[in-house]
Amino acid sequence: MNMNIKEGKNEELLTEKGKSIVAVKDVVLSAPAIIKSSVVESLPKSDIESSIIPFLSDDNVTREAVIDLIIATGNPDYIQQEQMKTLLTKRCKQLTSSLEKNGVKSFQSSVEMPLSAVIITKKFGVSENHMNRHFHLSAGEWEQLKENGFLESYSKLKLTAIDRKITKYLLINGESFNKEVRHKILTMHISPILFDKKFNGYNCSVELVIQKEISTQLTSELTKILKEIESICMEALA
Repeated sequence: MNMNIKEGKNEELLTEKGKSIVAVKDVVLSAPAIIKSSVVESLPKSDIESSIIPFLSDDNVTREAVIDLIIATGNPDYIQQEQMKTLLTKRCKQLTSSLEKNGVKSFQSSVEMPLSAVIITKKFGVSENHMNRHFHLSAGEWEQLKENGFLESYSKLKLTAIDRKITKYLLINGESFNKEVRHKILTMHISPILFDKKFNGYNCSVELVIQKEISTQLTSELTKILKEIESICMEALA
């Protein structure tokens, strides 16, 4: 299964400005070693993001890698946004389908522009049903708990404990995740605990921000991560 925009094969996604940076890399690659740095130093720095500049004169960084770095900036001056969004949307749908087939439940997926990434979100929270199970609430008591602050205090204690367990899991197991996962998941972010009117309770979420290609191996690792997060949440909120 190959769901991706192939690494280094994405020049068609670049604007003319983005392609001009690749053209600079082409010049540098063909230039004598003694003048490579001079070529890059002569560039108008305002036209190129500072994060890219060091890689233009580095012989260890290929032309294809520079294209990937340009796309990774998410800079709309460099990337044709509609084409990128179309490809990311397709990739997002394929990843969602694969995760569901692998038995991952209750998650959301979305495309983030201009970050040029797919975001997998797993929400968890303290709902009215949870409170009813634990405290056998009578009619009207749910609203009282919201008004007197008990629900907020209880939810934050409960969800903070879950946050810590998830963070511990990600930190302890981070190095054991497949190398591909560590490079393709840009961030694992846990949101603040807030009251959600639609959910009618307090919740927070884990966001996995994924960039570049999505392969079978990456999907397999994401499945393990999401199922472990689900297990932590279910155990804590049982």
